[in-house]
Amino acid sequence: MTIISRDLFNRWLVAAAVLAGVAGQTWAYPIDGYAETGIARLEGYRLASEGKVAGNRLQPGALLNTGQIQLRLQHEADLRLPEADPGLTRKIVALLGAEAKYYSVSVLDLSDPDHPVFAEHNGLTRRNPGSVGKLMVALAVFQALADIYPDDIEARIRVLRDTQVTADAFIRTDHHDVPFWKPELNRMPRRELRAGDTANLWSFLDWALSASSNAAASMVIKQLLLLRHFGAAYPVSSEQEAAFFTDTKARELGALLLDSLLTPLTRNGLDVDNLRQGSFFTSEGKRRVPGTNSIATTRELMHYLLLLEQGRLVDA
Repeated sequence: MTIISRDLFNRWLVAAAVLAGVAGQTWAYPIDGYAETGIARLEGYRLASEGKVAGNRLQPGALLNTGQIQLRLQHEADLRLPEADPGLTRKIVALLGAEAKYYSVSVLDLSDPDHPVFAEHNGLTRRNPGSVGKLMVALAVFQALADIYPDDIEARIRVLRDTQVTADAFIRTDHHDVPFWKPELNRMPRRELRAGDTANLWSFLDWALSASSNAAASMVIKQLLLLRHFGAAYPVSSEQEAAFFTDTKARELGALLLDSLLTPLTRNGLDVDNLRQGSFFTSEGKRRVPGTNSIATTRELMHYLLLLEQGRLVDA
């Protein structure tokens, strides 16, 4: 895995991830996943890949189906990040050139799993994770579902697939476009989310991750709070949802937010002092529910990705 981030004026962090030796299979989308997930854009991409509709072509590494996407390190549960290799570290820093001081880099080469090689430059420098923080939101959602339905994977899938979410004031404001598959037109236009847009919870989570939509991520966090509060009774009516956010004090909402976002990190062996998402992604969400700051280091982000590939986040 390779994580490279740059922080200019503490305003953003850019991250890319590659698993050496199996890169294409690690981060591809399950292009056949529409029937299971209800994520409509997957159907648009599948039809385009088969030449049945124009446009929307994906790169070859993103054309794998669900059965081809596997956790490659499930049998390497004892693997931990080794000490940094000085030689590889020097070569990576040299690639960064004169601006190396602005970068944080953590690289884990797993092309030979029996002899992993690690390199790091400013790997413990704390920065604002920006959109990388959405990975922590995803972990929190899956942990909440596992806590409510510990032995029922189908129930977790049902909540993600069948829960309808309607965008509301929590989306303000965001400039990221998301794809809307229009089967009647065989087209997939992109635009910002608007109040009243409705899709299932899995689609909002997908928009947050694949399109980096702050609006979608904030709606997911809102649903996370409802999921944590109502448990197996979730999803609830729009009236119950509105009453919860109106009648609950801001201090209590803030405490629930932090417990919902931070506790899953700690439970999964991650260090919240070096990796955390502490707030909503939109100004309206932050105004309604107080949070804390967000932090990331590339080393702890690497730790997250390693646990993910080992199947050790939440449960297998």
